[in-house]
Amino acid sequence: MQPLQTLFHSLLLASFVGCLTTGIGQATEVIQSNLATNDPLTPDSALTFELDQLPTSSASQLTLFIGKTDVTALLEIEGNRVIYKPRLLPLPKGTSTVTLYLVTPETTRQTIAQFPLIISDSPLDTPTTSEHPDTSPIPLDLPFTDIPPALLPQPSKEESSVNAASQASLETVETTTLTEEKKPISNTALEIDETSDAQQSRVSSTSKEPTAETADTSTPESTGSSSESTDIPDAETSLASEEITEEQDISLKSRFNISTNSQLLESTSGDAQPSDRPVFIDTKLEAGFDLKAKKGIWELNATANFLGVTNQEEALRFDKLGNQAPAFDLSDYIIESTIGPVTLSLGDQCYGNHPLLIDNFCSRGVGLKAQISDRIDVSFATLRSTSIVGVGDITGLQDFGNTLTAATLGIDLVKNNAEGVRFELTYMDGTRKAEDNFNVGEVVDTEKSNGFGIRLKGSDNSGRLRFDTAFARSRFTNPNNDSQLLFDNVQSNDGSFGENNFGEDNSFNTDSDSLLSTVETELNQISPVAVESITKTAYSLEASYDLFQNLSLGKDKTFSLSINGRHERIADQFQSLGAAVSTGQQQTLIGLNGELAGATFQFEQSWQEDNLDNVATILKTKTRSTSFSLGLPFKSMFNTEKEWVPNLNYSYQRVHQFGANVPIPELSSFDPTEIPDQISTDHQLSAEWSSQDWSLSYTFSHSSQDNRQPSRELADFITTDHQLAFSLQPTSTLQLNVGYGLNRANSIEEGITRVTHGPTLGLTWQFLPNASLALNYNLTINRDSLNQSFTRSDALEAALNWQFQVGQSGTGNAFFRFSRQTNLNRDNQFGFSSNSKTTTITAGISFSF
Repeated sequence: MQPLQTLFHSLLLASFVGCLTTGIGQATEVIQSNLATNDPLTPDSALTFELDQLPTSSASQLTLFIGKTDVTALLEIEGNRVIYKPRLLPLPKGTSTVTLYLVTPETTRQTIAQFPLIISDSPLDTPTTSEHPDTSPIPLDLPFTDIPPALLPQPSKEESSVNAASQASLETVETTTLTEEKKPISNTALEIDETSDAQQSRVSSTSKEPTAETADTSTPESTGSSSESTDIPDAETSLASEEITEEQDISLKSRFNISTNSQLLESTSGDAQPSDRPVFIDTKLEAGFDLKAKKGIWELNATANFLGVTNQEEALRFDKLGNQAPAFDLSDYIIESTIGPVTLSLGDQCYGNHPLLIDNFCSRGVGLKAQISDRIDVSFATLRSTSIVGVGDITGLQDFGNTLTAATLGIDLVKNNAEGVRFELTYMDGTRKAEDNFNVGEVVDTEKSNGFGIRLKGSDNSGRLRFDTAFARSRFTNPNNDSQLLFDNVQSNDGSFGENNFGEDNSFNTDSDSLLSTVETELNQISPVAVESITKTAYSLEASYDLFQNLSLGKDKTFSLSINGRHERIADQFQSLGAAVSTGQQQTLIGLNGELAGATFQFEQSWQEDNLDNVATILKTKTRSTSFSLGLPFKSMFNTEKEWVPNLNYSYQRVHQFGANVPIPELSSFDPTEIPDQISTDHQLSAEWSSQDWSLSYTFSHSSQDNRQPSRELADFITTDHQLAFSLQPTSTLQLNVGYGLNRANSIEEGITRVTHGPTLGLTWQFLPNASLALNYNLTINRDSLNQSFTRSDALEAALNWQFQVGQSGTGNAFFRFSRQTNLNRDNQFGFSSNSKTTTITAGISFSF
C-alpha cells in the first residue's frame, strides 16, 4: 500500500507542477452579494456572499451577525458562496445591519463585509426561533478583557447611521439607536493594542477552500482569512497594491504591515510582582501576496502569507524549535490550478464533509476535485495529520507515515427547486505520529484509523422537509512503532536526548549517566502488550419539517411552526482522525420553533447517555434537558417606535444529570454514595428600551442547583444576578456608558451568601476626525455574609488613538495608553491579606501598505 501511495502522490505532484505555468491567489473578500444593491428584501430571502476564496485556517472561523444575532450555525457553503437561508430564523423587519466577521485564535474579530439590511413588511415564509435580533446579550462587566464597543472605527459619512448603530450594538449591550441626523462617534481609542494582532491575523491566515466541498452545504467549523481588519476602515483596499496586465489575464496583490508595540513603563507596589518583560519594544512584519492568472480553460490561483518578529517567543515555530525557530517564516499558502472541471491544489487547505469520519480537516498537503458530470463529482486529498507552519515541510508530505488520505464520491440523486437530494461516499485512511512540542511535557500515542462513511442529505421540492443522515465505520488502533516510546528519546540529566526534535544526534554513553543507565535497565524489563485494533460504528439522523408557513391571522399577522429532531449514536471507543466526535455518546433531541404575530418561541427536549456498552465497572451517566425561550419584540409587534415600549426576552432551562448504575465496588472503587444525582434550573428575563440618544437594558437571572446525591443532599446553591446598563450620546462625538452588576450566591450547605457587585463607567470622545480619547473605570467588590473574606479590585484606563494616511494607499495607526490596576484581598479565617498595584504605559505604531 505504501509504494502505491508514494507513486500516486508523485504522479499527482508532477501533474500539479505541470499546471504551474500560470498562477493564482486571492485575498478573502466579498466580490458579490445580494445586499449590495440596498434593495428591500422579504423576511424569507436568502442572504448570499460570494467570496474570492473561502477562508479555512484551522484555528479561525467565519461568523455572521444580523443585527446583534449570531446566525453562524445556520450558514451554508456552496463553493465560494456563503449563504444564510432563514428557515428557522426569519430576517427582522425594518432596517438593520448584516456583518460578516473573521474570528482569529487571538479572539480578534475582523470585518470582512458589512451591508444594510432592509426588510419589507411582507408576510414571513418560515418559522423563527426565540432569539430576536432586538435581543441584547447578557452584559459581562469584566475589567478590560475586551475592546470597548465605543472604540470601533467611525463609519464614513456616506454610510447610514442605522448601519453604524447596528455595528456598535454588536460590540456592547449599551446600544444607542442612531439616525441620519446624529452619527456615532469614532470608536478607536482602546483598539490600539489589537491593531497589530488583527492585521497579523489577516496577513497570516491563508484563504483556503475545503477540497471536498463538492455540493455539500455544511458550514465549515474552522476557517481562516486574509480579510480586512476592523482596526482601519477599508483596510483591504488600502493595504493591497495591485498590478494588472493590459489583457486583464494576470493580477497581483501584495500586503505589508509593520507594527511596533512597546511597554514604556511598568510600576508595581505592594504584593504585585513585576512581569517577565517590564520594558520592551516588539516589532512585527506581516507580508503576503495574492496571484491570479487565467488563460483559456486554465486558471491558476496562489496565496501566501509570512510573519517576521523580533520577539523570539512569537516566532511561528517556537513551540517546536524553541530558540532555533526562524524569526521570519512562512505562515501558510495555497496554490490551485484549474483545467476545466478539474482542480489541483497544493498547500494549506481543508477537506471533508462527513461529520463522523472527516469533517473539514485542515492541514497542508495536496488535493484534487473533478466534476464528472452535472450530477457526479469526485474529490481526493492527502494532508499532513498534524498542523504545520514554516518552510520545513513545504508540501506537508515529506513523511507519508504522518498523513491522512481521503476520497469522496458525490452524486446529486434528485434536483429540485430547493436543495435536492445528495449522496456522498467517503473513504479515509490516516496515521498521526506522536510529536513533542517545545516545553510541553506530555506523551501522545501514535494513532491510526481508516474507514468509510456515507451521507444522504436533502429536502423536498418545497423546502419544508429537510433531512441529513450520516453513517461511519472506523477502525482505530495505536501502532507499536511509537517513536516516543523508544529509548533514543529518553532525556538525560543534562536535558539532552538520544535524538531530539531539532535533528541533532545527542548520543551519549549510558555508563556515564546513572539516570540513563537506570532507565535503560527498566525499559529492557518491560514487556509491552500490543494494542488491539477496534472497529466501531457511528450514525446520526436529523430532520425538520415546517408544519405551518406564514398562516395568515389577519392584519399582517402570521403564524409559523416547525418541528425538528435529531438522533445520534457514537459507539464506545469509536474514533476517527478526521473528525472530533464525543465517543460513547447517544443523544436524542426534539424541538419546536415558531413565530406568532411577531413573537418568537422555541422549545427543546433532549436525552443523553454514555457507557453504551454497559460496562459493569464504569459509571453510566444520563442527562435530561428541557429548555424554552420566548421573545417579545413589542416595538416590531405593534409597529411603534415609542421610547417606553420595551423588547422582552425570557428563557428557561432544566437539566437533570444522574448515575444510572452502581459500578461493581470491588472492581471500580465506586461507593453507592458517590453516584451523582443533580438538578440545575435557570431562569433569565431581560428588557431593553431605546431611543435616538439613549438606551437602557436590564437583565435578571436566577439559577439553582439541587444536589440529590446520597450524603450530599444539602450541597445546594441558589444564585441571583442583576445587570443594569445605560448609554447616552448627547452629541455626535461624545458617548457615555454606565453599568452596575449585583450577584448573590447562596450556599445552603455552608450557610453563607457571597455577594459580588460594582459599577462600570466609560467615556469616548472623538475630539478630531481621526483622533479619539477613551476613559474607562471598573470596580468589583466581593464579600460574604460570614465576613470570611473580602476582595476589592479596580481598573482605570485612558487611551489616545490616532489614525493617519501614509502615501497614496497606505494607512497608519498610533496609540498611547495608561493603565492602572489595584487588588486588595483579605482572608479573615487565616489572617492573610495582600494589596497590590500595577501601573503600565504602553505605546505603538503601525503602517500598512
